[in-house]
This record gives sequence, C-alpha cells and structure tokens, in this order.
Amino acid sequence: MASGGSSRSDRGGSRSAGLHSPIVRRAWRHRWVVSGRPRPLPTALVRSFRVIRRTSRARAWSPAGPAGRFPGVPVDLVSGWGLAVGDPPAIANSIGLNLWLVPGNSGTCFAWTKPGAKFAGGGGDCVPNRLALAGAFSPIMGGLDGVTVIGLAPNGNKTVTLTLADGSSESVPVSHNVYVAKAPHGFKTVTLKDATGTLGSHRVPDGP
Repeated sequence: MASGGSSRSDRGGSRSAGLHSPIVRRAWRHRWVVSGRPRPLPTALVRSFRVIRRTSRARAWSPAGPAGRFPGVPVDLVSGWGLAVGDPPAIANSIGLNLWLVPGNSGTCFAWTKPGAKFAGGGGDCVPNRLALAGAFSPIMGGLDGVTVIGLAPNGNKTVTLTLADGSSESVPVSHNVYVAKAPHGFKTVTLKDATGTLGSHRVPDGP
C-alpha cells in the first residue's frame, strides 16, 4: 500500500471505495492477526478520541451490542500501519453490526462483520491518522437494503450532519467517537468538527 493512501477491503457482502486517494481494492486473504501486545499510540490520536484513549490504557472495553468474535486484520496492515491489535474496542451501533476500531501509529482501521453471515459477511477499511484527525474517515458498505456509512468523529462531536443523495440532510448521533447511519441510496457529504474543533465537510466515499 502506498504511503498516505487508504486501504478498503471487502468480504463478500460489503463494498467500499477510495476516499482521498485512488481506489485500492484487494481481499483480506493474507495471514490474520487477532491479538497482540498493547502498543503506544500517537499523542494526537489519544488526545482526540476518547475511545482510543481507553484502548491505549489497555483496558478491556467491549460495550453491549457487538457479540461477534473480532475477525482480525491482515498482518501486512498491522505492520504497515503499526496497528494496536491487542485490545480493539467493539463499538455498539444502531444497525447491529459487529464493529471494531483498530488504531495504530500511522493509520487507523475499522473492521466489521454482519451478524449471521459468518466470515463472508464483513470487511474493513483503513486510512492514515491525518485523515482520522480531520474527521475524514467514513467507510461505507452496501447491500440490498441500502448503503451504510460508518464514521469516526473526533471529540467534541455529539452529532454529525449527513447529506443524502436527494439533497436532504439528517443529524446522526455520535457514540464513542463513532457514528453509523443507513440510507436507501447512500450519502454525499458529512459535516463535523475535526480534531482542532474546526467545522468542515467531507465527501462520503461512493456518494452519488
């Protein structure tokens, strides 16, 4: 993976695309890492995301909701991004995904599975930490029932505003620095505060 790019990967039922760089598509078929020792994380990342601060303190943290087993991440991404796989926080969400956040020294990832779909029903997405701090990490997944956006929001965001494909907008709550929303035809933009508290908008990947 090129430095500064994004990695978006699918397992069967999900789809995803590049955010601020050319699309990178490849199946996560390599050796998987499901556990590891705690790693020190960048101060800016720990300071800007409460959910990551809990991880950096090596506290077991798994709120009610995601009941699936952490699927792991490929070994090349662990080494490439310096991922802290030892204690990835599970993120409860309104649509029932098994969802985990995996921060690292130079990049941060989401991993997810769909309940009941076993191995083929999930995927993952990674971006450089500069994009996570900018509030520009919003992977999506599609299905027959619509498009789901999974976003990472720095501290200070109680809600984010998503613009839908038809031009309307909706306010979506943020819980543990993560927001999750679904719409039949997807989303265009997300508006939220970055790690400095500055309000800005970002294109949602694969938005119409």
